[in-house]
Amino acid sequence: MLDVIPQVNLQDFTSNGSQRQKTFVQTVGDALAEIGFFVLAGHGVDTHLISRCYNHAATFFNLPEKVKDTYEKQEINGQRGYTHFGKEHAKDSTQPDLKEFYQIGRTLTIDHPLHYQFLHNIWPTEIDSFKQDFKDLYLQLERCAIQLLSACSLYLEQPVDWLSKMSE
Repeated sequence: MLDVIPQVNLQDFTSNGSQRQKTFVQTVGDALAEIGFFVLAGHGVDTHLISRCYNHAATFFNLPEKVKDTYEKQEINGQRGYTHFGKEHAKDSTQPDLKEFYQIGRTLTIDHPLHYQFLHNIWPTEIDSFKQDFKDLYLQLERCAIQLLSACSLYLEQPVDWLSKMSE
């Protein structure tokens, strides 16, 4: 059992050094198998973008309830847009969760074969650059996630794209 939370650098995985990549894969796989998580450095996600998105989120959640409610679409059950405080609850519980949230997902181009099957994102218009910053952050996080899925695939002795194909 691991006594400390392992820290890995994604640049070790993306480097041309096969030993660095093997060590990364082994460390990530062992960490997930033994304790369920690890610390990731060198992920390439723009920290200024992360800060801007946190600020956008704070601004959104400080809007009046009446404004936030315009971004809640009952027919899609919280899969995109806003979900108000106390709406959700844990399975088999009548007590409401003490949270409100805003959900976005992948943005597909009009020519993507699944474009009409995916729910479209709902973007608030009250906050400048909310849409663009969150779209950019989503893409950067997705790129990072695909690399991590590749490492996990290799740990499981599968083709490098085995898990990432499942997320397409």
